[in-house]
Amino acid sequence: RAPLPMASPDDHDSFRAVTKRRLLVDMMGKVNASGGGEWKVLIVDTVTTPVLSACCGMSDLTNEGVSLVESLGKGREPQVHLDAVYFISPSLASLLALCADWSSGDIAKRLYRRAHVFFSSPIPKDNLQTLKKCKGLVASLATLVELNLEYQTKDTNTFTTGQAGALSLFFGDNKPDRAFTDAAETSAKRLATVLSSLGEFPSIRYGDKGIDDKAGTSPAAAVAHRLHRTMLGLTTNANAAAGQSYAGGSSQLSTCDVLILDRSFDPIAPVAREWTYEALLFDLLPIHHTSGLYTYEITTGTGVQKKKTVIGGH
Repeated sequence: RAPLPMASPDDHDSFRAVTKRRLLVDMMGKVNASGGGEWKVLIVDTVTTPVLSACCGMSDLTNEGVSLVESLGKGREPQVHLDAVYFISPSLASLLALCADWSSGDIAKRLYRRAHVFFSSPIPKDNLQTLKKCKGLVASLATLVELNLEYQTKDTNTFTTGQAGALSLFFGDNKPDRAFTDAAETSAKRLATVLSSLGEFPSIRYGDKGIDDKAGTSPAAAVAHRLHRTMLGLTTNANAAAGQSYAGGSSQLSTCDVLILDRSFDPIAPVAREWTYEALLFDLLPIHHTSGLYTYEITTGTGVQKKKTVIGGH
């Protein structure tokens, strides 16, 4: 598979360029400013690996002082003289693996010198308690940030939430269940990180009716409601960190419009012709569009004759 092209330094408005700047400036820049040392180890999990690999090459990371990129779920050699930068999701599995790196009471037996932790999305309160209980990590923690970066760029103008199997969860035979709710939560959370990265607070429009033709039952509606709630939470946290008050609700001014549609809405159908031979004939031959009359000429031994025929069920 050919590697994805990297963002141009002058490509300031693309998804890939924005994502790259957030990783190299907002994350690695913060680590470097906090005295992270000349070289660091960058550790990613299954959620953040495609986020990173889609927009940053090893040369980009090396320029920011990253000497090694490793997977959180695999065994790693101790690098006790280096700081570790964790760019991971706030899932319980990733948090337990993070705590396992710092579980030893003996500083000499730990894997790294200090920890800089960046979460790809907001950390649930219950999982935060798990983090607090790890005394070795808390003692060695140099940075703890919700980076909010959990989408995958595909090119300069396209991104995906990276949810394998989401189509069957949203449109399967079963009625909306826990799996449906979890998929909607994940979609909303990752869409929120896109908007957060772009510095936008959206006015959200969505397709309301589901396949049962009832209002509020569509996957788009489920994602839209959760996206609005997540954006309010992110804005409240950002304002609190900046020392500003925020009451929430409609007082937050929108900066863009977001239209959420699901697969029950087909934007191609109104402009696509039928895939039939009759439609092909109407496209290629001068057939009268109402009567279906087609006039043509044939050449015989007696000369040229005009013929008429009616196409279709007219």
